[in-house]
Amino acid sequence: MGCIQMDNHVRTYRKHQSGKISFRSLALEHGIEVVDVSRQRDMAMQNITYKALVDSQSDVSLPKGKMLLFTFRADSTIERSQNVFFEIEHTKRNGRKEDGWYFTCSADYIVYYNAANNSAIILDWNKVREQIDDGKMGKIKYIVNDGDECMTKVCLATVDELNNQGCVVCKL
Repeated sequence: MGCIQMDNHVRTYRKHQSGKISFRSLALEHGIEVVDVSRQRDMAMQNITYKALVDSQSDVSLPKGKMLLFTFRADSTIERSQNVFFEIEHTKRNGRKEDGWYFTCSADYIVYYNAANNSAIILDWNKVREQIDDGKMGKIKYIVNDGDECMTKVCLATVDELNNQGCVVCKL
């Protein structure tokens, strides 16, 4: 029997899906019920992963009893790098450029899930964009995105920058 080789795209997808499952459990422990809406076309076009409702008894600093929209990012390197990335643009192997989720995401909050220690930071997406657009935070870099097999232009911001600029709403 031959060995089946898994490509980077499949590996990245599986890690992301695994992170989503783990995050849903973590969120529930903190009184946040999340429903995956990422397969709904209208939500996917807006880069929205979850509709979330925070229980009135929750101790997290998110609005209670109001439907919230989250986008989800799983990151296995955040522990080491202390960087969070925001995708500005990506260039496909055929040379075609597309806007990244920085421009297409209409969620209220971004969840950055750290798979290394089953934790997450939740960022105020409007505040993040405001700080980056005003040049108060982040550095533009180009990275090779093996998972999507493309070159990606990102804005890297450190967790400390996000904290200092008031973008971190809560940590789970």
